[in-house]
Amino acid sequence: KWLSLLESHKSEKLTESDFVRMEGEVKATGVKGKNLFQPIRVAVIGKPHGPELKILVPLMKRTSLVNRVKKVLGARK
Repeated sequence: KWLSLLESHKSEKLTESDFVRMEGEVKATGVKGKNLFQPIRVAVIGKPHGPELKILVPLMKRTSLVNRVKKVLGARK
């Protein structure tokens, strides 16, 4: 779900409020807490623990985030 939200985002950078909105949309599917944030964090920085995603994600280009998530998802197959 987060990948599809990233891919459909119109601008190349996400703001903190964009990330929080996307987080809310993913949480609406029933995924919350560690089950939501750890996979995103691993895709974004390669580690299960680190800085707050709402601060980190806006520092990165959307295309880079999409590529990182796709790489992690591809590795799971």
